[in-house]
Amino acid sequence: MKDVCFFALSTGARMSEIFTLTWHNVDLVNRVATVTNENAKSGKARALLLNHDAVELIRKLKFRNKCE
Repeated sequence: MKDVCFFALSTGARMSEIFTLTWHNVDLVNRVATVTNENAKSGKARALLLNHDAVELIRKLKFRNKCE
């Protein structure tokens, strides 16, 4: 839960948007994650800009996921 809160504070994303993100919607090269229109509260897709801390968290989670 700590990681979710940290990601929310780093990106401004809502909890529901975070829980529905998939690896397909995350672009670490361009440092952006896309919330699809199906998952956005407004019904419109939006980009989440990923700062350095958010990118590092995603890399850590992706690495942990591969190890399990």
